[in-house]
Formats: sequence, C-alpha cells, structure tokens
Amino acid sequence: AKECPEVNEPSRSMIGLPQEQWLDGVFANSRAQWNVIAQQTIFSRFGQIRDGQKSQWTDGWDGYPANRERVLASIESHQVRNPLILGGDIHAAVIADVHRDADRLESPVLAAEFCGTSIASQGWSEEMFNPRLPQNPHVKFGNTTKRGYLAFEATAKGCDARLRVLDDEKTRASGVHTLASFRVED
Repeated sequence: AKECPEVNEPSRSMIGLPQEQWLDGVFANSRAQWNVIAQQTIFSRFGQIRDGQKSQWTDGWDGYPANRERVLASIESHQVRNPLILGGDIHAAVIADVHRDADRLESPVLAAEFCGTSIASQGWSEEMFNPRLPQNPHVKFGNTTKRGYLAFEATAKGCDARLRVLDDEKTRASGVHTLASFRVED
C-alpha cells in the first residue's frame, strides 16, 4: 500500500457495491447450515515481507482491503453459519483460516477458505510461492507444484475437502490422487 495508497481507499470494491449489498442481505437472511461463498480468487491476505514491511498481493482481495473488511464485518454481524469461501485463479492451492484480523491469530476465525489450483496451467515457482507460507500463518496449507481440483462433501456434522491432483498434467491419461484432506466441523 506504500507504493499504491489507492489500494486502501474505502470506495474500492472487488465485487461492486450492488453485489456487496446483495451479499450482506443474503448473509442476513441465511438459515443454511453451510454458506458457500464462491468467488474468483484468493480472499485471504497473501502478501509477503519486503524491506521489513508486509506487502499486499493486489491481484486478489489484498488489492481491496476495505471490501474484504466489509464482507468480514457482514459475516460476523449476521453470525453466518459455517461460511466456506471458495476461490481459484492463482494457479496454486491455498487453504486458510479467515481470521477477523489476519494480523492477530487470536482473533476469531470467521470462515474457512479453499482456493483451488489450476487443472492444467502452470503455477508460481516454489521460490516465489513458498516463502509466503510462513509469512501468512493463517494459511494452513499451500502448494504450487500440483495441478488439480478440490472435492467437497458436506454433511450435518462437517464438511470434508480433498485436494485431488494429477500425477502429471502433461499426460492425457494421468492418474489422480488426494494430496491433502481437510475437515471443517459444523
């Protein structure tokens, strides 16, 4: 934000004000056991520390912190039950706890995030991606080397997510296996 102070302007919105208002209304009226928020990219903060300061990765919701804050405030104020935020488009898998304040891990976890990888497109280099993981401790899992998809099964007791990956995305008849599994309790 130091290089681009406009990022922090409250008027900036990833989804636009009409959709923000619609989402707030959906949250206010939801009686669902599982509230799935499907959107286009990574919702959680995923910056890195450069020159002693945390940068913002502006190709995701980091570029719209005021909008993200409004969405989190809406989830919290409406006490949305079991919010699951789904995303993609970063060519890597990221599984994270979405804390009320990403800088304070003791702040409440408001949602679980599952950002899926690409099915064929190559991901970030490990040299670029992996250093971000310990710098973002709310991220529980990250992988940039495998291509694949996430599979979910929601029941009354919990939601199970499996990261299914191709053995070799360059081979037409590639095998598929589960690289990691996650559970979100009701």
